[in-house]
Amino acid sequence: MPHVHGVVSTDIKASTGLEVGDEVETPFIVCDQDHVDVPGALRAALNSDDTTSAQWGKFKAGKKRMFTSHVFSA
Repeated sequence: MPHVHGVVSTDIKASTGLEVGDEVETPFIVCDQDHVDVPGALRAALNSDDTTSAQWGKFKAGKKRMFTSHVFSA
């Protein structure tokens, strides 16, 4: 299995006792890369305007995830 390097926050590092250079194992799940989890409030806003909805439909999944993340992290 190849090594993958990652970065964790100082809070996670402190709470787990990890040190720089420690090796850890972590499971992950490969998800459908075309799936975008759009929260109901954003979905309702998109559906309320035909022009906006049409533009949203043209975006690739990655761009939709980026916008969704920006909206709900504000």
